[in-house]
Amino acid sequence: MGLDSQFDDHRVTYMDNRALITRSKTLRKEFPVFVIRPLDQTGGVTNVSVQLCWVSYGKGKLLIAIDSWANVHFRYDTTARKYVVANVELGGV
Repeated sequence: MGLDSQFDDHRVTYMDNRALITRSKTLRKEFPVFVIRPLDQTGGVTNVSVQLCWVSYGKGKLLIAIDSWANVHFRYDTTARKYVVANVELGGV
């Protein structure tokens, strides 16, 4: 199943395993996806984890390989009344 959303020039699609397999069969090659993990709120900080993964399907198996990732930590600035980036951790192969 794939759920689409579009804003400005960007399109976001939620894809489950079946949708990833279908896309892989259609493209017949590896393709990149961004994986956004559920938000985590600890000690007044909102944490967002994002991964760049490569997806392929072969021999009846869905393969998802992590390429790189980022953990972004936001805190709420009560004076400005908005969330601001407190820290960013980057990782990759």
